[in-house]
Formats: sequence, C-alpha cells, structure tokens
Amino acid sequence: ASLYMQTWMILDFFVVFCDWMSIMGVYRRYQKLHMLRFLHLLRIFKIFWRFSFTRWEISHTRRSEHMRAIMVVARLVLGLAVINHWVACGWYWIGTLNTYDKQWTDDNFKEGCGIGYRYVTSFHWSITQFTPASMEIVPTNALERLYAVGAIFFGFVAFSTLISTITSTMNRLSQITIAGRGQEHLCRRFIAERRLSVDLGVRILSYVKRGRLVLKPRLLESEIVALKTMPGNTLRQLHEEIFEPVLAVHPLFRQLLQQNRMVFSAICDQAITESAMQMGEEIFRPGMKGHSMYFITAGQLNYEFSHRPHTSLPVGSPEWLCEIVLWSSWEHRGRLSVVSHAAETIILHAESFHSVVLHSASRAVL
Repeated sequence: ASLYMQTWMILDFFVVFCDWMSIMGVYRRYQKLHMLRFLHLLRIFKIFWRFSFTRWEISHTRRSEHMRAIMVVARLVLGLAVINHWVACGWYWIGTLNTYDKQWTDDNFKEGCGIGYRYVTSFHWSITQFTPASMEIVPTNALERLYAVGAIFFGFVAFSTLISTITSTMNRLSQITIAGRGQEHLCRRFIAERRLSVDLGVRILSYVKRGRLVLKPRLLESEIVALKTMPGNTLRQLHEEIFEPVLAVHPLFRQLLQQNRMVFSAICDQAITESAMQMGEEIFRPGMKGHSMYFITAGQLNYEFSHRPHTSLPVGSPEWLCEIVLWSSWEHRGRLSVVSHAAETIILHAESFHSVVLHSASRAVL
C-alpha cells in the first residue's frame, strides 16, 4: 500500500476525479472545464509502464533475440497506436467546440453518422499525420490548423524513431543469423576436409544447429565485454551478489558466509565461473580427473553410474556435485551430461578455492 501511495496513487486520483466529473455532468454545466478532459491522457503513462514491465517479464522468461526483436517492434507499434488514439480524440474534440463558424466536422459528418465512423475517421486523420499519407480532411480554422501543425511535428519525430528502431533491430537479427550460418559453413568445410564419417558429421552439424536455436537460461557475465573493464571492487561485489544465493544453499558455505564474509566474497570473486550448455553436452566422463565442484542453477542434467549400467540419477537446481574434489584428489566414476534444451552451472574451481583458503586467516573455519 505504501509503495502504491508513493507511485501511482496521485495519477489514479486525477484520472478517477475526471471520470466522476464526467458522470456528474460537470462538463456540460461548465463549458470552460472541458480542458480538464485532457487529464485522461495521464492514463497513457501507466499503460506504457505496464507494457514495459510485461515486456521485461517476457524477455527475461525467454532469452531469444528473435523474441526480443518481436517485443521491441510490438511495443513501438502499440505505443504508436495509443498515441494516435489520443491525437484522434483531441482532433475530434476540437472539431466539436463550436468556437468558430466552421469546423472540420461540418463538412465530413452528415446527420446520422455513428460514433464508430466518427472515431475511425479521426483515427485515420491522426495516422496520416504520423506517416507519409494523406486524406480528404483538412483544418478549417486557426485552432484546427495549429493542432494539425503540432501533430505533424510530433508525428515526424515519432515515426522517425519507429523506423530507425525497427531497422536497427532487424540489422542486429541479420548479423546474428549470418554469424550462425558462418559457423555452420565452417563446420561443413571442416568435415569435408578431414573426411569425417557421415554419422559423425551429421552429429556435429546437428549440435551446431541446435546451439543456434537454443534459448540460454540467462546471459553470462563473460558475454558482456564492458564488465571486464570495471574496477576490481565493483566486480567483486557483482560476483558476490550473483553467486551468494547459489553457494548459500550448501551448509559449508552458508556457515562461512555467517562467520567470515570476506573469505566468502574472495571465493565468489576468484574461484567461481559460470557455464552454459546445451542438450547432449558432456561435462565429465569416467576416468577424467576432477578439478571442480558444480552447482546446478538452471536446466536438467543426468548422472550415469559407470559401475551400474543403465542406472542414472537426474540432477537439477539447486543441487550440487563433486564436492569431494575440494578435499582430495578425485577421478570421476560416472558421466554427467545435459538432458534439457539448455542448462547452466556455477563452477567452483578446486585449485582457486585452495589458494583463497590458504591465504586467508580463517582456515580454521573450514
């Protein structure tokens, strides 16, 4: 309730106030108060905020560049339609003021024209001010001409912004598609030059194509070049905030967080990395030396026991594996692979973990 009072309460009060004045007939009694109807335009700010929040949720639910592009274009088109609606309402209102001997509504609406036809005609006129189009309706007095000039200037900026944004979005999608196809072409060339078997070549190409289409659970830090140039203290805080909820699930690190946050922060900053994988990707197999502990943060993995054929164990968030590598030399006894379309893990590197612990004064805590 307090958050609502600090944000949208004042705006909603003015909107509801205008609605009640309309219901009580105040506008009909006092003609000079007609201008207060423009307070209804305040609704547009809330509509844009709601739509932006919905777009944020969708884009964070499905991390596809194509989905983001569709959402950007849809937001712009919807926003332009809402703006045209209000411009059309203002244009029709000006045409019904009767402050001049002649209004644009006199020549374009006959007796018996319904409100639907009047609205569509006004909306049509509004769209023509935003796009290089024309229609038979023209201003007939000074006020209408002034309003039309303002709509043209505003429409010029809005339409230019719409076109430039759509163009840049399509160019970005085109670059992503070209890059993906380039990698596929290189793989085909590699397969042909090395004369790989047909079965292996098909598997490689299938993996590459699936990698292009897979939706990553989240954007990784390594994919953002700008973060690599940030100050060390900022990156340290960033790593701590990202990895703390994941590590705190484990009893050992939850205890370390409570007793010595500085050591915990150093582990997050120096000993942990992120990894995103796709279906079929193998993390380790029997006989490989263990170097890292894995925390599953997204997706579904499958652990197959080497000493028990046809026996496997599903692994998902918020579970972890291979803790033993932190305390002893270890050789993997099973195979861990991704079974969902995409998966993400937090990797705690044993060597870096040992380095942080050995250089801290809190080894007794562990």
